[in-house]
Amino acid sequence: MDEQNNQEVQPLSWEASEFEVYHRDWKWYTVFVLVAGSILAYSIYTQQWLLAGVTVAVGVLLLVSGRLRPRQMSYRIDGQGIYINGKLFSFEQLKSFWLHDQDGKSYLNVISAFRLMPTITIQINAVDKETIKSILGKFLPESGRQNEDWIDKMNRFLRV
Repeated sequence: MDEQNNQEVQPLSWEASEFEVYHRDWKWYTVFVLVAGSILAYSIYTQQWLLAGVTVAVGVLLLVSGRLRPRQMSYRIDGQGIYINGKLFSFEQLKSFWLHDQDGKSYLNVISAFRLMPTITIQINAVDKETIKSILGKFLPESGRQNEDWIDKMNRFLRV
């Protein structure tokens, strides 16, 4: 990026939760135990020990993940890139972006140029979407995607 672009961008900062917390009621735990128990019983019956081990590991991870609480993260967009808790993701490291709304909340999604890095999803509720579009639009193309990422859909479905 040249210095002229850096000077033209008014930095935008905000704070938001690291991730969404979903309430798991007794129905969720009942379905979880039934599904995991069925898979575990099947894997033991068919002597699929790897499947049994994976089922137990995934079950423990899902239960432990429900106890995690989100940190309050700081975000900043300027002419250099996007900062998340002080860590810079420069525009050279990013491929594209899009904004979407889900369950009354607004999100910024950014696709990294690195193949194995997942989509970065940032909650932007109190921030003007048009301001974000105008800043990021100077450096990144807006993606045709307008929905949440499939990983986010799965997390919301599993209430992780």
